[in-house]
Amino acid sequence: MKKRVFFQISLLFWAAAVHGQDYLTIGGGFSFAFYESESLKNFAVTYNEVNYGTLRQGFEGLKGGEGIRWEIGYRRFDRTTAAAIFGRQLYTRHDFASFTNGEERGLELKIESLFLEGELGRSFKQFFVNGCLALHIHRRIQLDSEYSGLGGIEAKKPLTGLYESDTVFSTDIGLALGFYKRPVFLIVRIMYPVFTDGKFEVLRDRSTEKRENMTSVFPRDYQEYFDLGNYEGVPCNIDGLKLTMTFAFAIRLPRW
Repeated sequence: MKKRVFFQISLLFWAAAVHGQDYLTIGGGFSFAFYESESLKNFAVTYNEVNYGTLRQGFEGLKGGEGIRWEIGYRRFDRTTAAAIFGRQLYTRHDFASFTNGEERGLELKIESLFLEGELGRSFKQFFVNGCLALHIHRRIQLDSEYSGLGGIEAKKPLTGLYESDTVFSTDIGLALGFYKRPVFLIVRIMYPVFTDGKFEVLRDRSTEKRENMTSVFPRDYQEYFDLGNYEGVPCNIDGLKLTMTFAFAIRLPRW
């Protein structure tokens, strides 16, 4: 799978070198992700059910994230348009459950990755439409769970911890709709994952204490966790539809 993706991206890069004007692009932008994780959804539902009698406000669920993106790329702009881009993407989202006694459980989900992206398509004067293929490498997920007592002082609870994934890999495909007004490219992308690694790995706190207490895995079902029985963890393949808007300054390069 990985070899095929690298080969496809190489073809896109080769296509970029055939026609048109060369640009070096440097930029960044904002992103929104919409996660499709039944495990995260189930955790929020079961946590609210277990604590129903003492909750002032329950978890809404970690259904997505807001992000920032930094990138540097090589782009050709002519009737046929193409690009090869390398960058870093970060998404974060917070969720809170508050109790009638003033205490609070907070979750912060963070997903970050390096990415290599290829584009190929066609321009219409100053506009262009490109197909996209993105390879996310060194993709890491962190779920920080904290409990605050009265006065906002952190209180130690069994669920408190920093649950992480090993480095995983994912592939997205989608469309890029762009506009070029010298010296800036404005691009809107819609991307959807076709493969996300980590299905058989779970979010885990690596501390010695959590391992000894057998609470190192973040639970998929809080009722099972609460009953201190065997419980399943949240898999690391958290992913979903992504919308991105980027602004990239274009430095015109000499023709070959």
